[in-house]
Amino acid sequence: TVSYPTADDATDELAETTTLTIGTGSGTGTIIDTDLPPVISITASGDATEGAGDAIVFSIDQTGLSDRATTVIVTLNLTDAEAADIASIVLTNADGTTQTLTVAQATAGVTVSIPAGTELADMPSFSITPTQDAIYEISETIGMSLS
Repeated sequence: TVSYPTADDATDELAETTTLTIGTGSGTGTIIDTDLPPVISITASGDATEGAGDAIVFSIDQTGLSDRATTVIVTLNLTDAEAADIASIVLTNADGTTQTLTVAQATAGVTVSIPAGTELADMPSFSITPTQDAIYEISETIGMSLS
């Protein structure tokens, strides 16, 4: 009999198979991970005012680590706003690269990837800047959802 210890950690992992071969004989075992998969959430920074140059930042958070990339679809919900109310949408990926999105792309849903082993500080985010216009409007709401 040959045995070896396994380490319990907090990282979500796929099952891992190991084979030990001695001479012409071999034995195979599988290590089953018992950690829960990461939980993904999104939060907004607050309000943005037309013409003030500020943006609403929607930050994606992941609770729990994974040894593989986590993907999620993020969708812009205009609620009572219109596409013309959005001046720009910029996605900052986990690696720091940025991508400018159209309202049509964002409302259709954008696939975002969180690389394996990513910590909270390296999470993707969306910055949405409102359009400055001469139309008097009441405050309007936008949101983002995950699926």
